[in-house]
Formats: sequence, C-alpha cells, structure tokens
Amino acid sequence: MNSIRITLLKELRTIFRDKKTFRSLFLLPLFIPLFIILYGYIFDEMDKDVESKTNIGVNFKVDSEADKLYEELLIEDKYYDSEEKLEEAYNNKEISAYIVFDEKENKYYMHANSSDQEGSISGDKAISFLEAYNKYLAINYLNENNMDINKVYANVNYEIIEISSENYLLKLILSIAITYTILSIVMAATNMAISSTVTEKENGTLETILTLPIKSDQLIVGKLLASTVMGIIVSVFSFTLTYSSVIIGSKSFESFKNFEISFNPLYFIYILLVLVIASLLISGLAITLTAFAKSVKEGQSKTQTLTLITMIPMFLNLANVDLGSYFYMIPVVNYVQILMDIFNNVDISFVNIVITVVSSIVYCYIIIKAIVKQYKSEKVLFMN
Repeated sequence: MNSIRITLLKELRTIFRDKKTFRSLFLLPLFIPLFIILYGYIFDEMDKDVESKTNIGVNFKVDSEADKLYEELLIEDKYYDSEEKLEEAYNNKEISAYIVFDEKENKYYMHANSSDQEGSISGDKAISFLEAYNKYLAINYLNENNMDINKVYANVNYEIIEISSENYLLKLILSIAITYTILSIVMAATNMAISSTVTEKENGTLETILTLPIKSDQLIVGKLLASTVMGIIVSVFSFTLTYSSVIIGSKSFESFKNFEISFNPLYFIYILLVLVIASLLISGLAITLTAFAKSVKEGQSKTQTLTLITMIPMFLNLANVDLGSYFYMIPVVNYVQILMDIFNNVDISFVNIVITVVSSIVYCYIIIKAIVKQYKSEKVLFMN
C-alpha cells in the first residue's frame, strides 16, 4: 500500500512540475465560458438588429395607409428621386438597401447585399414590405370594383400556434462544452500516461523503477490513480465552468430563453460518479495505448483515438439520433452521453446509469490486468 502511495505522489509531483503541461490542462477549459457567453452576446445583438428600424431607400411614394406597413415592419423609408441617388446613398451607408420602381416595366427591383448581416436583414424586410404592399394594392383594387375580399383572401383560415423548439446553435455550443469536459480527462490522462511510460523509457528510469522491490500491480495502480486524480480535478473544473456559464447565460441573454437548466440534486451525484469512473477508465486506456510507444510523438499519435471517440456523442446528439440502452455500454462515449442527457433535461434512466457503471467496472478490471501483463513484457522496458 505504501508503494502505491509513493508512486501516486511521485507521478503527481512530475505533472505539477511540468508547468507548461499543467497550464494547458487548466487554461483550455477557460474557452468554454468564453464560447458560451460570446454566443449569448452575439445572438442578442443580432436580435436587436432585427428589432431595430432599418433604413431602406425608395424612388416611389405610397399613401398614408400603405405607409403604415413601414412602421409595422420597422422600416425607415428614405425617398430619392432617381436610381443614381439611391446608389450613392447606399455607397455612403445612408441606407442599408434600396428598392427601385421601374414605371415602364411596372416592376420593383430590390438591391441588398445578402452576404452581409445588415444587408440580409434589410433585404428580408424589403421583401416583406413588397409582399405586404402587393396585397394592399390588390385589396384596394377589389374594393374599387365592389368585389368580395373574403372570397379571394379568406378561403384558408389559419392560426399560428407557437411550439417551443430547440435552439440548434445553442445546442451545438453546449454539446461542444460537454464533450470538452470528457475531453479534458483524455488530455490529462494522455499527458500522465506519456509522462509515466514513454518519458521514463526515454530517460531510462522505467527499467530502474521496475528493478526496485515493488510489485508490478502496485506500480500500475499508483500510476493509474495519479492519472485518475488529475482527470477528476480537470474534469470537475471544466464541468463547473460549463455549468456556471450556462447559469449566467440563462440570466443574462435572451438567446438562452428557450433553454431551461434544472438539476435534481441526485444528478450531481451522477455527474461526479461519471467523472470519477471516466477518469479511471480513460486513464487505463491511455496507459495501455502508450505502453509500447517508442517516443512521445508516437504516444500522442496512439492516444488520438480516444479524442475521436469522445466526439461521437456530440454528432449523434446534434443529429437527434435515438439511442438505445446498449449505447451506454460503449466506453468513453457513454460518459459524454450521460452528461448531455442531464444538460438537455432528459429524464435520466437509472438503468443507463447502472449499465454505464457496471460495464466501466468490468472494463477497468480487464484494462488493469492487461496493463500488469504489459509491464511484465520486455517490450515495455526496451524501445527496440
């Protein structure tokens, strides 16, 4: 037991002394709140642009009744008596779009830059005005000819009922944030595994350690626990940032209005349990993958698989794929999925939690046995 403790402390000291690696593990999660808050700010500003008045130039005049359409659509119309003046006003940024009426063709030409945010909004408003103005002129014509308007425009009665829907972009941001929580474990585990195997082989210290009066399984457990501890610390830090950012966003930005976050206290236990088990299993996988690596670069290459696997649930979540309970038996991806279920306010199935925990325990047992067997192999000790 004392050998395990010594190995654990030795590995933790090594990673804490490596300031560059240590900083990267804790600096990268800071991008999570940055992305979430930046999302809220940008889309709130976009909504303000839509709800604010837009300057649109025209070369025709409408009567007072039709002029109300401008007010309804939040359009500030500016009259110019020629197309040349409209174009000049647009170039001088006095207007964000303009409509030219050709009397000979009896046709309206709408000019706007749809690739620009302001131009796109202005173009949409201009089109809405033309469609509404067209209907207004048609109603006037029917009235002048004593025709029943209802027979033309009231053949289909409808009422719009708003259905609460998911904000796709917000869902994407949160999926990335949750994925990064588990990805932070992968990063921590990878760095610890490379440090405790590949680096020690390159420095020639691993062979010396294995010649000391310490059992292989004790050495493995010590290294595994050190990697697990780092994984837990970094993932808890990452998840705390994500949760705090979402809480702040829901209270500060309108773009979060369709997103409700409510945690059952039991969910926090689930989250902590998931982070602990994920750290243990991923650490074991990282040590297994790097055991036979001959260089740091090769070790990093071998662990890229864990990074790719971690991202699978994010894409499935965005595609709204229905997942069965069997999915929660797949290591690594099941941890990301459970956290996403909690954040998306899905009713967490206790069965899925049990499947994840039990399967993880089985996987960890198999991995530890495999690592112990690996460390008894000369291939682990000698690079050639």
